This record gives sequence, C-alpha cells and structure tokens, in this order.
Amino acid sequence: MAGRMAGKTALISGAASGLGDAQAKLFAQQGARLVPGDLQEATGQQGLRVNATFPGQIRTPILGDITPEQDAAIQAAIPMGVVGDPMDVAYGALFLAADKARYVTGAKVWIDGGWYASH
Repeated sequence: MAGRMAGKTALISGAASGLGDAQAKLFAQQGARLVPGDLQEATGQQGLRVNATFPGQIRTPILGDITPEQDAAIQAAIPMGVVGDPMDVAYGALFLAADKARYVTGAKVWIDGGWYASH
C-alpha cells in the first residue's frame, strides 16, 4: 500500500467527525481551506501532492431519520437539487489521488452539488 500511496495525501473535510459545533465551524471557515495550501508549500519540493475535498450534504447516517419534507427542503437548498451519495466523494478523492492527476496539487474540491459556489 505504501508504494501506491507514496506522495499522496487525502484530506476530506466535514463536521461529522465528532467535533463540537464551534470547533467544526472554525475549522470549516478557516482551517480546512488553509491546510492544503500550507501543506503544499511545505512539501511541494518533495513531490508530495496535497489536495482536499469538501463534501456537502451526503446521504449518510449523519442525516438521520429525516422526514420527506426535511429531505425536500435540503434538496431545494442544493443547486443541483439532489443530496450527494458517498460515492460522489469517493470518486472525487480517487481522481485527486490518481497518477493521472499528477499535476494537481493544492486543490480544494467542493463536492456539494454547487452549494458552495452559490453562496
């Protein structure tokens, strides 16, 4: 595994990792956006690529048992009109980690159905 992952780092941001609300907001507002660039500056000369994904609403257990009305409201807030699937995030991370993305570094990829771009 180490050979295939040499020079690759995955940072998948999200508040679902058990962080408190205030810490998650601070990290989301400041830290997560700064980390890829900071790491890239520090490690780019070593050939290490650092990229980050920022998932939006993804259909995972964190959504819990929501009502059809709540689901509709969430979807209405997303420009693409749908909640993402975990595989949407996986495919984004897979692209960033792929050897064919060898010149992609310091990228911040929002996988959120267009929500970030619309705000």
